[in-house]
Amino acid sequence: ADFTHTCFMVTPYEGYVEVCEQLAELTPGDHAKKSALFNSGAEAVENAVKIARAYTKRTAVVVFDHGYHG
Repeated sequence: ADFTHTCFMVTPYEGYVEVCEQLAELTPGDHAKKSALFNSGAEAVENAVKIARAYTKRTAVVVFDHGYHG
């Protein structure tokens, strides 16, 4: 397949796809799995919060004062 040189969230690179497939294989369980890679810890945390809120239907998030997680 041909790949373009762009952000992997827009057009996936072959290596990106391979890493995500390996993560799915290494993760325990026989349920359906999905992987996503992000540019920074801040983006990863932001998306983790969005995913958790969508899954649980809850809006509150526990945070720590003066804590930076990204």
